[in-house]
Formats: sequence, structure tokens, C-alpha cells
Amino acid sequence: MRLSTHVIFALGVTTLSASYGGVSMIDVLILWGLVSLQQILIDKLSHEFRGKYRTPLFHSFTGASILSLALASLPPALSPMDYNRGQVLVYMTSLLLSGWSHLFLDSLNPGGIYILGKRVRIAKIRYDDPVANTFFQMLGLLMVVYSMSLRLGA
Repeated sequence: MRLSTHVIFALGVTTLSASYGGVSMIDVLILWGLVSLQQILIDKLSHEFRGKYRTPLFHSFTGASILSLALASLPPALSPMDYNRGQVLVYMTSLLLSGWSHLFLDSLNPGGIYILGKRVRIAKIRYDDPVANTFFQMLGLLMVVYSMSLRLGA
């Protein structure tokens, strides 16, 4: 999928995860920044092609998970705010889920993803397919709206 689709879909996954985790809106905004950076890094740092396929650097569960946990550790490590164990767990969970959402979307493309060193794909949808990109962007936005309605108690 397109990078914009990855970002919007991952924002939805993250907002939903964070809403169920009960963190503040400030935490959600920090997560949005981290998730946007995560999605960019996954795409930009592992699209050195080997033949016609991307490399497994971050397009594998191991690579995406390591990157996700590294990014989740930044706010508690760099911030003067005091993070409690629950907040750190929400950061870790949200970033892991958003990293895995990137893998899910890329598993729908012909290039696929890597699982245990083998290239795997679920479908052969082109990365720039307008219908698929629109569908997953709308689904991401719906997750954000639903998550915000949970926060407002609607």
C-alpha cells in the first residue's frame, strides 16, 4: 500500500489501542507522532530491493517489532514526565500493533513480507491500487472516529 495508507491505517490502530489502554490525549498525540515516524522508517529503510522484492530488514515481524519497541522506549527515556508502567505498556502495545498493521497491509501486495525468513503474501493487490488504498484509509479514519467516541463516552 502507499505510505499515506500505512500511516492513516496505523493511526487508527494506535488510537483504538490507546483508547482501550486508557491513556491521556497527550499520550495519543505522542503516539501519533511515533507511529507516523515508524511507518516512514519501515518503508524507507527496507525498500532496498533484492531482485524485485524488498529486503526483510523491517518487513519482517522481528524487524518491525524491534523498531516498534525501540520507538516505544523513546518517550519514557527522553521525557521529563514520569511514565507509569501502564503508559509504557500502552506505548509498547500500540506501536507493536501499528508495526504489524504495516506488515498486514504489505502482505496483501505481490512483494509480501517475511516470516521466518520466507517471503509470504496473502494477495496480489498492487501497492497503488486506488480502491484498496481508499478502503484501508477509510477504515483507519473510522477507527480514529470510533476511538474518539469512546473517549467522549458517546
